[in-house]
Amino acid sequence: MSRKFLLRKQQQLLCQTPYIYSVTDTGINLTKEFKEIFLKEYKSGISPRKILEDHGFDIDTIGERRVWSISNYIRIEFKKYGNFHEGYRSRAVPSSNTFSNSDSKSSSDADKIKQLQQEVDYLKQKMEFLKNFLNQNYKEAGALLMNDSPCIFEIIYNTMQQSHNTMSIKTLCAMAGVSRSGYTHG
Repeated sequence: MSRKFLLRKQQQLLCQTPYIYSVTDTGINLTKEFKEIFLKEYKSGISPRKILEDHGFDIDTIGERRVWSISNYIRIEFKKYGNFHEGYRSRAVPSSNTFSNSDSKSSSDADKIKQLQQEVDYLKQKMEFLKNFLNQNYKEAGALLMNDSPCIFEIIYNTMQQSHNTMSIKTLCAMAGVSRSGYTHG
């Protein structure tokens, strides 16, 4: 099945729907408000097509494939994050060929600050891990030369035990250059 491109006129019409965050020639990004409405109605047994039609979406314009894609994306986003955000990604910045509904375009300043604080915390933690990793390996140069995995796995284990840790074992192993299976089986 080929991808259905949205013509410029269709994009402009879709942007008039209050639940549209932005539209490109290949995609439709929805507001946080609509995603919450959609999930609630979907869980009550209403079909995705009916939900979209009831909220002003023209199915002929968006296409049958997008009906399924929208439904799937909303459910996956909620399952993965436990909540919703505006548009496709929390950091989405519409490109020059994107039409936006300006009323729903901006997130609150508090949300932006919270997101930036989480990024800063994650980067601080990543730096701390790398410093510990390097310090440990410089102290034990033999372990570095011999690629002493138990030493590396110990650093990963100690990092995982920290109460403020938000990084996964997979991420830490990738940063240290060791296999994740070696950590879990070692």
